[in-house]
Amino acid sequence: MPKVGVEPIRRDQIRRAAVKLIADRGFDRTTLREVAQAVQVSTGMINHYYANKTALLVDALVSASEWFQETTRRAIADAEPGHDRLRVLVRVGVFNDSPEAIAGQKIWAWALAESIKSEELMGLIQERRRLFQEIIAGVLRQFDTATSMSDEDVRELAAEYDSYFNGLSIHLATGAKNLDVESVASSMLAVITARLRGGAVPR
Repeated sequence: MPKVGVEPIRRDQIRRAAVKLIADRGFDRTTLREVAQAVQVSTGMINHYYANKTALLVDALVSASEWFQETTRRAIADAEPGHDRLRVLVRVGVFNDSPEAIAGQKIWAWALAESIKSEELMGLIQERRRLFQEIIAGVLRQFDTATSMSDEDVRELAAEYDSYFNGLSIHLATGAKNLDVESVASSMLAVITARLRGGAVPR
């Protein structure tokens, strides 16, 4: 069995430290020096892996996003298609209170803010968003097999749901209260039901 080199292990340690520091302190208050100190390496080693602090945020975002999407896939795979799967999607996608999920919500919020001035981050966010919308679309396609929604309708509804998840996640990451997972899931179910019956939600 081939040995794992030191380099990928070291990079993973740096990535994990960056995720924790950015989540705890914020992107603007996290320095490369602090990340180096957390891993007990030189700042030069951080610079070896990352050209600048934005590159570190990009790596932290990908790591947090991949963890979140894989966790979501596993959770919905264990639920029955339809109402149950949607409720699991809401619970895991928004109301997951594990340390990893909370850190990921904060990383996402910082990345959104920084993407206003970074094309690289903007492109990455659009790609991560597209991947999550594919997960949502899969849940929607299995929601009611008796109703035929076009691919375009499914993509539109998945994008709409993604915007709900995004807003709810930012809301929770910034300390919002009085949000109940069952109430949110019921609201989302109502939207789906309206789409299936009438093809559109009244605005």
